[in-house]
Amino acid sequence: MLDPFSPDINEKASLNTFTEDEKARRGSCERNKDFYYDRHDKYVETFNIEAKPSCIYLTRPIVDKRTSMLYRQKLVREMTGPAESISFLETLYADNDIDNIFSQADLMSELTGTALLSMVDDESKDSKFRITLWDGSNLSVVPDETNSNSLAALALIRDSHRLSRTSYKDQIQVETVTYQQIWTKEHVSYYQGSTRKNIVDNPYGFIPFSAVRGKEVPNQFYGFSPITSTVKTNMAINQMFSDLAYTIKLQAANPIALMGWQGGEQLLVQPGKAISIPTGGDAKVLEMNPQITETLDTIKFLEQKIYETSSVPEVSIVGSEGKSGRELLVRWYPLVQVFEEKSARFQQYELDAANNFLAMVGLPKLEAMHVSYDKNGILPLDPEFDRIEEDISLNITNPAEVLRGRNPNLTQEEAQSIINSNDKINSDLEGPQS
Repeated sequence: MLDPFSPDINEKASLNTFTEDEKARRGSCERNKDFYYDRHDKYVETFNIEAKPSCIYLTRPIVDKRTSMLYRQKLVREMTGPAESISFLETLYADNDIDNIFSQADLMSELTGTALLSMVDDESKDSKFRITLWDGSNLSVVPDETNSNSLAALALIRDSHRLSRTSYKDQIQVETVTYQQIWTKEHVSYYQGSTRKNIVDNPYGFIPFSAVRGKEVPNQFYGFSPITSTVKTNMAINQMFSDLAYTIKLQAANPIALMGWQGGEQLLVQPGKAISIPTGGDAKVLEMNPQITETLDTIKFLEQKIYETSSVPEVSIVGSEGKSGRELLVRWYPLVQVFEEKSARFQQYELDAANNFLAMVGLPKLEAMHVSYDKNGILPLDPEFDRIEEDISLNITNPAEVLRGRNPNLTQEEAQSIINSNDKINSDLEGPQS
């Protein structure tokens, strides 16, 4: 077992950043962010310089839908623990707009699999601290061999561009340098490339970061990005759509193939002049027959699979003509499941983050925290309305009882009087029936 207090772990963490697996993982994180921020073009392979990428932007609306449910409004947090700890957190959270911080963490964990929360000194704030956020593209971890959910070392990574000392044909060259800040329980080391520049004692005695994950992976510290499959399918759609667009462009002006030139003959093409073809030569118009309908059908099929595999129903993004709340509940149910699964995990993430902040300032931990995530606003219509209409039609209840349920202070007679009065007013507004 690797001793987490051994200086060798710093070297292990530094070298881990440059392994092929780690570079591939961070590259996947960057690609997911590129697709979210509509930087698709560089992932399309074109026939030639004349062909331009044509992209369909599906990733961002799907990610936005998945990350717009938990923190769409100001939340209430019920904390159980020492008064001084609760007081500090309330000040810290008010200073840093904690709902927005966790909303960003939700987004980054969806895109990169893992987001880390910590805090740094900031004298401009009442709490004297600013909460920081790192995503999976800017970190590399060495898990504890006895507990894969804990860290033996954490590297925070920043790539910086600078002018190279070497030149090529008097051209300015730019090189990329990787800087790392590596945390272990004992030390914080600073690396430039593979060279350690400095090492200081860890003032906390632990690695002061808490994790938020897109999807939990058993026996692994990194979370999994649920949007990875969406991005890969979006890449396939973009490639097909770009190829189709270029083929249609070529078909708009059918090319002519000239044959029979042996060498030395000149080809003159002028407006209004016929093309002179040598003896034995020939000219043909190339007939192009791109499978436009079939390709579009395939693109639509892949688009539908994106909605299915991301648990984001198409109706939740593009809308629907359906008016039944119960119908919408059925069609939106995959998204409701996403909300229920995420809200359960984020309850624990919030508690972990709060206790990490408290440990950093030497205050006692909370015993529990409950965050009031609101499920009611997910659906555009409340299925309860359908149930009330059905109950009235089956004589299980009546409009007066429904009104009294909303206002228990009304008597049965008062409720019925309000209904009769409104019925007369509404009939008058509708006017005479033809």
